[in-house]
Amino acid sequence: MQRWAVTRAHGQRRFVLIHGVCLWGLITGISWSLLMWLRGSMPNPAIQVPVAIVLFALGGIPWGLLVWRYSEKAFRSHEQQAS
Repeated sequence: MQRWAVTRAHGQRRFVLIHGVCLWGLITGISWSLLMWLRGSMPNPAIQVPVAIVLFALGGIPWGLLVWRYSEKAFRSHEQQAS
């Protein structure tokens, strides 16, 4: 819980940007693109890879917000139990 206290001190916007957009979104977009390319399901990678990366990065916003909300709920519950 101490780690979350430090993370939350940096703010929700930073958390969503780093953990949602950059980590989840970009990694998932790159992984999906690589998988589709290896399967031969990507006839035009020059267009499809950037589009996939952008769309998955945008999808990282709601993902980051959900993780933030869940983590905040767990943190507050832990704080109440400690009091």
